Amino acid sequence: MKLQSLVTGFFFITVCITSVSCFKKDGKPDPYVPPTPAFRANIAGTLVEFNDKIIVSSKKSDTANKYMLTILAEKKISVDSTIIIRFTVEDFTRPGSFESKSFPLNTNFPGNLIEWMFSPTVSAGRYHFFQNGTLDVVQIGADYINGRFQFTYFLYDEYGQKLSEQMISNGFFENLFIKRMP
Repeated sequence: MKLQSLVTGFFFITVCITSVSCFKKDGKPDPYVPPTPAFRANIAGTLVEFNDKIIVSSKKSDTANKYMLTILAEKKISVDSTIIIRFTVEDFTRPGSFESKSFPLNTNFPGNLIEWMFSPTVSAGRYHFFQNGTLDVVQIGADYINGRFQFTYFLYDEYGQKLSEQMISNGFFENLFIKRMP
């Protein structure tokens, strides 16, 4: 009987210690950590991460009277230059809809690859318009998007003569939070 009491007591103490050690000291759950955003693409065969600045916003257009979704990612190349990829589409992610959409990228598409140079005295950019390609955007939950893209753009000299055709391939972005504006 004494042995059984000792075993029962030992078991009870072990269960109590184990259950107390499973609770955090302050009793609060771990804070929510949003998923890490990513934006990458192959440029001239090299994988480039555009994680220096990623902005996704939904804002009502003054001219079109509808919400537009802008996806912008920036990669710093040097102290005074960056590359920016920007897409603007009609916002299909407004509350109440969960969809995915595909968009053809061409010269009429509102977006660009931008080479931006800046110095204390000058700030200037070269805008390269999409010649052809695709953009696929998938809504994840209410306020996040993932997507894939690929496109071609042309380089021109100062006289407007086509120098070369550039391909951006295997582009993707994930876990991008949509900042909703009035």
